[in-house]
Amino acid sequence: QPLNGRTGTPCDLRQLKDLKLILPFLKQSFSGRVRGYIDNGQILSSKIIEIDGWVGGFELAKDSDWGLLTPFISVYSEVKRRDLFVYPLLQPEIEFEFFLVYDRRRPISLAAKRFIEILENCFRDVHASWRTFSKLV
Repeated sequence: QPLNGRTGTPCDLRQLKDLKLILPFLKQSFSGRVRGYIDNGQILSSKIIEIDGWVGGFELAKDSDWGLLTPFISVYSEVKRRDLFVYPLLQPEIEFEFFLVYDRRRPISLAAKRFIEILENCFRDVHASWRTFSKLV
């Protein structure tokens, strides 16, 4: 049952009522910001569950009436599935950023450099997928 129409339909969470939301643990990711929106009434959630790990949240969302709030990077390979509804969020704004943190007193190893290259390529793929997905809207 779709929450907001067909996949790709931009979603304003402030307009949806009685949401059952799956969030990461409070101290992880963007969960604190979402909780703030719920506390001040911008998001009207009837229930919240915290699940540590994307796979568990994803499985619950696809087999229930719960909605998973997750960064696009975690679902970009799933947007073409017919059994899921994926909505880009318009409002309220929920930022999600990645940072590379390392000890600058130590040179980055070859393995770490390779890992960074893999991440950069993955982010480029996700960005390209987002552009394609957003054109379908």
